[in-house]
Amino acid sequence: MFHNVLVPLDDSPTAEDAIATAADVSSRTGGILHIVHVAHQSMDTATTLRRSRRLAETVRKRYGIPVDAEIVACDPQVRLTPALIATEVEQYAATHAIALIVMTSRCLGGVERMRKGSVADSLIRITGTPVLILKSPTPVRGLALDFQNILVAMDASPSARDLAAKARTLGTLFEADITGIDVDCFSRATAADAIIAQAVETGADAIAVGTRTTGELRRMLVGSVADRIIRASPIPVLVCNYAPAATVG
Repeated sequence: MFHNVLVPLDDSPTAEDAIATAADVSSRTGGILHIVHVAHQSMDTATTLRRSRRLAETVRKRYGIPVDAEIVACDPQVRLTPALIATEVEQYAATHAIALIVMTSRCLGGVERMRKGSVADSLIRITGTPVLILKSPTPVRGLALDFQNILVAMDASPSARDLAAKARTLGTLFEADITGIDVDCFSRATAADAIIAQAVETGADAIAVGTRTTGELRRMLVGSVADRIIRASPIPVLVCNYAPAATVG
């Protein structure tokens, strides 16, 4: 059960779009919502903490759930890169028994992805915690997403059963239908498009997919099936990494 849910915030204007959905999940599990702001070197930490606590109080009153708002302050001499933010978020998740991370992503691709980087992409590479990625911007700001049909990308790997279990856990909270699609029926080049097409055709609200961390350059230029789904899917993606890297980079 997704008892402890984490929403990581940075200076992105759409990062808070994940809070409503994360709070809805927490309210359904009776768990705790953690809102963690990784402080940028140009931020006023005290002001950011006050803002985060006001935000937490608003969420607490609206959903009737316990909310913990924290600031992770980084060394002001160190440039706050997506990789550093991801590392701080993963460390927080590991020390607070986080069961699900909910965040938004602009889903950059190709050369732009290599140049700018992505917190979501960096985090997925190093965490074994399931990450629910919402498209940015979300359809209606401040409104939680509903999940009534989750499509699970299955293959013959042992981790596929765990992925299906994670999808069922999310689905149970929303009384959603769970359907599977066999990734092994498609080539590596066509699998992502086939899965997304199936999701659109069946009216799925989310796709669940597993991944394993591979070499940086190959992954950026070619990308795994999971990478392609995350970038191209018009609906949220639940990602589980079954071989996370020790560090980003």
